[in-house]
Amino acid sequence: MPKAGLTMIEGTITSWRAKEGEQLAAGQVVMEYENEKNIIECLSPYDGLLHIVAREGDVIPVGGAIGYIAANQEEYSALQGGDASAAAPAAAAPVAAAPAVAVPVAAPPVSAQGRINATGYAKKLARQNLVDLRMVKPSGINSRIVAKDVLAAQTGGATATTAAIGTAGVSDMSAVAAAGSSAAAGKLTVSGQPVITPLAGLKRAVANNMFESLHSMAQCNNTVEFDVTDLVDFRSKLLENEAFLSRKITLNDLLTMATIRTLQKNPLLNSTFDGANITTYPNVNLGTAVATDIGLMVPVIASAEQMSLLELSQALREVAVRARENKLLPGEQSRGTFTLTNVGMFPIDTGTPIISPPQVAIIGFGRTVKKPAVYQDQICIRTMMTVFITYDHRVLDGAAIGAALQTLQKYLENPALICV
Repeated sequence: MPKAGLTMIEGTITSWRAKEGEQLAAGQVVMEYENEKNIIECLSPYDGLLHIVAREGDVIPVGGAIGYIAANQEEYSALQGGDASAAAPAAAAPVAAAPAVAVPVAAPPVSAQGRINATGYAKKLARQNLVDLRMVKPSGINSRIVAKDVLAAQTGGATATTAAIGTAGVSDMSAVAAAGSSAAAGKLTVSGQPVITPLAGLKRAVANNMFESLHSMAQCNNTVEFDVTDLVDFRSKLLENEAFLSRKITLNDLLTMATIRTLQKNPLLNSTFDGANITTYPNVNLGTAVATDIGLMVPVIASAEQMSLLELSQALREVAVRARENKLLPGEQSRGTFTLTNVGMFPIDTGTPIISPPQVAIIGFGRTVKKPAVYQDQICIRTMMTVFITYDHRVLDGAAIGAALQTLQKYLENPALICV
């Protein structure tokens, strides 16, 4: 299983594009897999015959084998017989051992203190996936539960799903499965019976990533309200010249450009932190949150600081379309240095977005609202917007965030500066 992105710890095989025994060519698409952000194509590193060991839907840790490539028919036959050691070096290299189904043995021993015999990683996976370790069959040495046992139990739905069905009293298992599939596709319907929705695929990966983010850094949130009356008027003037510009500039385009300019003047926000070292980048690789039918995706626009407003507007539109059509390019959701989320199209004023590690901050924009405000010492109706930022307090303090918000305010309240 390839590692696509710094935070990826596992991938889900969504489909095999090549067949068992197929003659592969180096660079050929072999399968598609899903990480916490995207569906990605896996390419064959060698010529040879494919032997598949992981099935569609299997969740494989990064570095775990999903198949082998045999250099010739003799090696392929050896692999089919279960003897991977008989294969040549090319065959031993994984296309990326599938999670083995746990062998039914005695229930895991529990100590007098109530401790379950499981590895630390297995316990972590169990917590993330809401798997009851008391219900998992161990396959490790001395009846120890290992990670693959948890993955097998989670993907097989033998623990949490069964318990939930028993509690809810749902008897029609086919209906439950169908409802779960619909929900996974974003089409949840409830009619007369409780619906059990397995948290799977992209949504499960995003959930795990967000959980780990909140538990791995000192996240802090600040909120401020800005007067964006002039920004909205500026956008209206750009709309009047849409034909001349050959581009419909959105308010999100302007907010994104203002954010990029702010990062250039406050470079510490445009950093990553690995727990020991802070890396600050000369280029702004901006992640922009896009809601899709299969979950939240965050495509990255590389070197966004080098773009004009028109170029940025086009890039934002293109990545949003590709994300919603599930056609993002390999690597287009990795190497981000900062993330922006805009919920202004919803009746949301403020929020506490979660940082995408190893980044150190994320900024969000709420809706615009006309309300009474003090402007030039007079009370009048102005267009106001709430801006909220979450940051890692290990790297950034209140002074740094205050300075960044002050810079952003300058751009939002003087929008002509955005294009300078």
